[in-house]
This record gives sequence, C-alpha cells and structure tokens, in this order.
Amino acid sequence: MLVILKMFLAGIGLAIAESTIMKAVAVGGVRPDLAVMVVVVMALRADFFRAMVLGFTLGLVRDFLSGGAVGMNAFALTAMAYFLSFAKDFLMTDNPGSQMLSGFVGCVLFSVFFSFLKMFLQFEVGSVSRTIEMILWTSLYTALATPVAFVLMIRPRFPSYMRLKMKYDVEHETVPETKI
Repeated sequence: MLVILKMFLAGIGLAIAESTIMKAVAVGGVRPDLAVMVVVVMALRADFFRAMVLGFTLGLVRDFLSGGAVGMNAFALTAMAYFLSFAKDFLMTDNPGSQMLSGFVGCVLFSVFFSFLKMFLQFEVGSVSRTIEMILWTSLYTALATPVAFVLMIRPRFPSYMRLKMKYDVEHETVPETKI
C-alpha cells in the first residue's frame, strides 16, 4: 500500500513538472513525455508487477488531472509497460542507443494506444497525418531524453529490504550444533 501511495505522489509530482518545467524545453510545441520516460525506465529495470502498478497509477493521476475520459492514460501506460517488460530480456539497457530505442518504442506504443482510445471513447477523430506527425516528433524527443532518465533513476545495488535482511542475517547468525 505504501508503494502505491509513493507512486501516486510521484505521479502528482510528474504532472506538476510536465505542466511547468516542460514548457521551457518545448521545441516547436513538442515536449518529451515524462510519465512515459519513467514507465519505460521502470519497465526495463524493475520487476513486472512494479512496472505495471506504476504505469496504472501514473495513468490514473494523469486521467484525473486532465479532465478527459478516466482510464485512457492508465490503460495506455499500463499496456506500454506490459509490452516493454517482456522486451527487457532482449535489450541491453546500459547502452544509450538501446535506451533511446526503448524510449522511442515506448512513446509510440503509448501514443498509438492513447489515440485509438481517444478516437473510440471521446469520438475525437483528428487529422491522421497530423496525429502521426505529432506521435513521431514526440517520440523522437522523448527518445532523446530517455538516457537522461536512465541516469537519473539509478537502480540501487541492493534494495532496502535486502539490506535489512542481510543485516538481520548477520546479527542473528547462529552456528548449528553438531551432534556426535
């Protein structure tokens, strides 16, 4: 439960950062997608369940703050995390090239899922060429920024529970008695 609360608060922080800071780095009206970058990094570095919960939680936060149909962002981010979690066995995530590729693919997946949901749930059908153009430009910009997210979100060598378990094992180490 505490993990979900942390992810919810991180989602609110990301939404605030996207609405304030990302306007400064916009190039031609295109901004990198912070939530997609965070979910891509977690899907490729964390376990499957944590990536799925993070995608769903960040998506719900986005849905509630955007005022659109509730569940569209949550579904799109969760589906993206689902597909990228299966691809992590085939990618070397320490390479910046594969980090950019995974960021590009993740953003394309998210944008395509979101566009289809918007078309079917909100009945907003825009220009197909403009939609594809925005998907490609946003995905390219997000792909260029994804290695920075990989550097900022460094995976610890030992998770906190492992450190506590190791400390407990060392402090309570007993030598088994041998019976003759």
